[in-house]
Amino acid sequence: MAMIDALLIYPRLGTMDALVTDIPLSLIYAASDSVKRGYAVKVVDLRIEREDWREVLAPYLQQGVKLVGISVMTGRPLVNSRDISQFVREVAPKTKIIWGGPHPTVVPDTIKETYIDYLGRGYGSELLASLLDLLSGKRDDMEIPGLSYKQADGTPVHIPRPSTFETLSYKDLPYQLIDVNHPGYVRSYNNQRIFPIFTSIGCPYKCNFCVSPAVYREINGAKWRPLENEEVINHIE
Repeated sequence: MAMIDALLIYPRLGTMDALVTDIPLSLIYAASDSVKRGYAVKVVDLRIEREDWREVLAPYLQQGVKLVGISVMTGRPLVNSRDISQFVREVAPKTKIIWGGPHPTVVPDTIKETYIDYLGRGYGSELLASLLDLLSGKRDDMEIPGLSYKQADGTPVHIPRPSTFETLSYKDLPYQLIDVNHPGYVRSYNNQRIFPIFTSIGCPYKCNFCVSPAVYREINGAKWRPLENEEVINHIE
């Protein structure tokens, strides 16, 4: 079997998994440009897997994976993401590991961990595709906006994040990477099946309990922008 260019993993979240399990939109968006460039991308959502996550991931790692990406939120997911990363190091030591999502965006010093090779801070679609270009020998510079990495002596390097929103058309979203009809995608408290979409980008509020203000603080101008009506309607249809 051919090597997988990017294995994107959504870890189990903890107690939240028992209440709401939506499709992993963060990974779908992050994979968009990589899929368009012809890279082989696999998405694994561990929240809907009932068997041991090691048994789920091992066959892919044994097949060969160039890059493992994990979507990481602060809290319990940190422990799960650490365990996954250490498992990847053990089973496939040549595979590179990148963390993306809210936690590495607001805590870039996470790059100091020995089981992480890269961080993706902020939006991830162009970043992930550019990193795959780098790992595939299609580019030779690491000046990828939003990327964090370590120099040979372990010194962290943080490339500045873009100051604008990353806008992707619904037409380019690779929904084929997941089973959108999987029975695991449900709100357990009312057994309601849902299919979430984004109708806007960013967030205009500054709630103390939320990560959004920190995530969007480097965006120039308004921190929230609605998508065009036609884009939203066509996405729904």
